[in-house]
Amino acid sequence: MSTATTIERPRLTARLTEEKQHRITVIVAPAGYGKSTLLREFVAATAAQPAVLYRVRSAHRSELGFIRGIVESFTELLRIPPLHEYVYANGTHDLDGLREWFLQAVTPFAGTILIDDLQVATAGAQCAKFVASVMDETGPQIRWIVATRSLENLPIASWRSRGDAGDPIDEHDLGLTASESVRLARASGLAVSDQIIDHLAGLARGWPAAFAFGIRLAAQGIAAAGVATYTRTFIDDLFAEQVLCALSLDQRDLLLDTSLLTRVEPMLVTERYGVDADALLRSLRRDVSFVGIDSSGGYTYHDLFKEFLRREIRKEPQSSIDARVRRATEIIIECGERDGALDLCLDMEAIFPALDLLERIGFMLIEGGYLDVVERAVERFEAAGIEHPVVHAVRATLESLHGNYVRAEELFARAIATASGELATEVRIRLATDRLNRRDTVGASQAVSDCVADGARADLRLSLLTIAACIGAREGDHERARTPLDAAILMLAELREEAHVALAHHQIALVLYLLGSFERARSYATSAVQIAERLRIAGVAARARSVLSAIAGELGNAGVQRQINHDLRVMARTSRDPKLLFFALVNIFVIEIEAGHLAAARSVEAELHQFDPTLFGDSEEALYPAYALRAAWEGEFGVAYMYLRETDAALSPDTRRLLRQCEIALYAVACGEAEEGRRIAEVAVAMFERLGDDRRMLHSRALTARVLLALAKALLDDSRSAMRLLDGVKFATAVQRRAFDRFAQAARAFVRARATGDDRVALPLTRLRDSDLGGYALLIESLRDVPALRTFAEPQSALTPAERAVLERLSRGLSSKEIAAAFGKSRYTIDTQVRSIVRKFGCSGRGEAVYLARRYGMID
Repeated sequence: MSTATTIERPRLTARLTEEKQHRITVIVAPAGYGKSTLLREFVAATAAQPAVLYRVRSAHRSELGFIRGIVESFTELLRIPPLHEYVYANGTHDLDGLREWFLQAVTPFAGTILIDDLQVATAGAQCAKFVASVMDETGPQIRWIVATRSLENLPIASWRSRGDAGDPIDEHDLGLTASESVRLARASGLAVSDQIIDHLAGLARGWPAAFAFGIRLAAQGIAAAGVATYTRTFIDDLFAEQVLCALSLDQRDLLLDTSLLTRVEPMLVTERYGVDADALLRSLRRDVSFVGIDSSGGYTYHDLFKEFLRREIRKEPQSSIDARVRRATEIIIECGERDGALDLCLDMEAIFPALDLLERIGFMLIEGGYLDVVERAVERFEAAGIEHPVVHAVRATLESLHGNYVRAEELFARAIATASGELATEVRIRLATDRLNRRDTVGASQAVSDCVADGARADLRLSLLTIAACIGAREGDHERARTPLDAAILMLAELREEAHVALAHHQIALVLYLLGSFERARSYATSAVQIAERLRIAGVAARARSVLSAIAGELGNAGVQRQINHDLRVMARTSRDPKLLFFALVNIFVIEIEAGHLAAARSVEAELHQFDPTLFGDSEEALYPAYALRAAWEGEFGVAYMYLRETDAALSPDTRRLLRQCEIALYAVACGEAEEGRRIAEVAVAMFERLGDDRRMLHSRALTARVLLALAKALLDDSRSAMRLLDGVKFATAVQRRAFDRFAQAARAFVRARATGDDRVALPLTRLRDSDLGGYALLIESLRDVPALRTFAEPQSALTPAERAVLERLSRGLSSKEIAAAFGKSRYTIDTQVRSIVRKFGCSGRGEAVYLARRYGMID
């Protein structure tokens, strides 16, 4: 109701204050009983205490939507981790995880959460159960006051039996008393007699909305003397007779159209319709009691009035409904409520506008973490048997996010088969991006091979260019990558929507990173993160941050990289985000292993063991080099080699593959596979020569590769080549110099000791241990015990102490599992050591290895 027909009712605010002995207070009554007004008055009366007022909208009807609405209502009261990032990483189906995320996020808050129109979220039994569980499990520092039109699906009896809630405040409590009816009539400023007031109060029977409307009618000389009572049907008839019929056709259309909005911004509506919306709504506000003004100056319609207007719209032909919905969704999107726009289409059964909107913003809603909104729309279409390429494409994207890649490919194929125009181009781009994320450059190239860019939107043409550039960069053809990249950068000026700019900046940053242009990549990635976080486009922000983290590693800034990932870990723990936590832990584990911080690495590894790594793509690729390096510290070079052998072929960019080749070569030589190590070392040397003075060779991966290859050459008794490699160590940044200068000095000392016996390695190793590359000091220390090449011809000399211990237990008939338990290692590690033993003996299996070991006298 408007301020002119609102009175303070202290008895009700006092009742809410008295109810603070309970954690949950429930207000239940039909529309028009002043529930919303009461909540606002309570917040104003207790302004000194922290309170959050949240009105549930149609877009909040799911479990995720309900949580999203509360989170958005907290504004400045509490800094909550980004929900959209949690959703983008974990999807919408883990309701227990979502509840835990929210409970953890609001733990610091102590105050009242007030919810209006709760019936929107609790209409479905499953969502109602979730809402109740959230309210049940919050701590005692949070009080809930909820207003609803229905108690259906709410566990009122359980709450009351536990003492969590008292008797609901119902329409009997909310109804107007005689004195309140008089005060409300006087507050209207209209000349109405006491006799009419008494008559209207009898008709309204305590219903505040009906009484306020009746006063307006009475002031105009209209009295419903023959009416037994006000009902919704009677009020609908009065709305139609007294409001709509008094308007011109343009005014009527404006009122019906704006009833589809959450709130009416007069200037925006006037610009769109060419009608003075402010004047019309000010006039309505004088004549009826169902138009109000919110705190920011926008107009709002009372639910009774809005529902009446929407029922009027539904009486129109479908073409007219669709036209009104299209106009409304344009305004809603402009106001930043993309989720509400799609839900409005579904609520009004406007199928064709919904399909158009899904094509326009569906993919961006997914990027923003509004998966529940998109899934709800897709499920509605699928249930109706609607076959449309955008439905298949959006479903394919959702399936891919859930890891169902085979199903996603099938749906993408169905979408491509029937799509045309820009939609066909966008679907192919989505498929290509999906394949690129799985490092399938051939498949990505095939996906966009038939795309026609002429005439397409600028954002689609730009995406095609960055995909082509990314394919070229990942395949090592930098010249093929630079031409489309330069064209994409020039095209940025054509983009009009910030969401497209954020995505384009991320795509360009990724290509620049793959090309080794790290400073430019960092600039674009930073811009992408800033825009995407402001627009809450979680997917773009997450991927752009991963580029920033990788750049920090390439530039040798382990401190920055460590801090980024520690911040991510804190965020992930706070938000109960398992994927984010897992990847933060993986990155930290790798950083700590390279730094030689064994205790810190073990602590992180203990957390990693709580996850199933098969659920997280590329986890093995990220962890195996660190596992191999740690194994090498203990002289387990055979284990290190088995972790990494034959894993280099599919890696990109070139520096990443080069580093892996140098790691494999070093571990192969160290474990006695000299010929294999020599072969891979020569492949790495050829790549060093091919890349030459390429700037990428100054960055951290290439520098690490150069030093590791020098160590492998030293083990191959080629000290001259080793020194040449070390003399070629140059630095791109001062940060790199601090660590890599020590790494190179320690490697030089090792090469000298290996070639001449000048064993002055201790001091350089001590200095290296104190750097961010301290883990490589432990590697070099272990390499000092590797025997000369000739001794590998004798299995007894080639076996490491750990392999001897494993062999001895094999001779006693112990299984790999039993040996692993005895040594406190994983079964995989023991099996790897057994394979290394078998290879060194040149035999067929563990039984023959035991036989030969006895023959050589190595075991009894």
